[in-house]
Amino acid sequence: GTGSARSLGSTGTDKRLPVPARLHRSMATAAMRASLERSLVGLSLSRESIKGAAAYVTSQPDERAQFELASELITRMADAPGALARLPFFCVLDQLCCQAKSARRVLFLSMMQANLSVALSVLLRGGGNERDEGSVRQMVNRVLDNWQRNGVFDGDALGQATALLSAADDEGDYALALDGGELGAQDDADGA
Repeated sequence: GTGSARSLGSTGTDKRLPVPARLHRSMATAAMRASLERSLVGLSLSRESIKGAAAYVTSQPDERAQFELASELITRMADAPGALARLPFFCVLDQLCCQAKSARRVLFLSMMQANLSVALSVLLRGGGNERDEGSVRQMVNRVLDNWQRNGVFDGDALGQATALLSAADDEGDYALALDGGELGAQDDADGA
């Protein structure tokens, strides 16, 4: 099921937005979160900015620590005020996933795959103007196409992600797509 979160819509009125019930609770230490925060100062859509933030995450010694920081990115993305403000966080996640695929970091990718729909639902939840949201959906579509072409995630996960994007394209309402999947259903056996 889904819970709800309050957000200001583009008209300044409160909206109740569906959010996934199981957003991964990060186990990142306070020091890791503080260092991540420093790496996110001035985060923008520039390649240098995205690569800089991703570099801190990939500097962690193991894939679980990297995943914990990626989960923190999703949490930070959720706090951003609109789709366009959330997009740089998603671009960092994209960079991390593509790097993990190249480096064959299977554990990281499997943990991220379990949270892919959570990240997309946070990104696509609205709260900005329609033109910005349309631009974000176009970027997400390009990222999903790239992930499919390069085999970053399996077909089922990408199918669910595409369904979320399609639902967001239909008047920005993806609640029905959320009800159809197990969002953020991370394997509890991994100790997270």
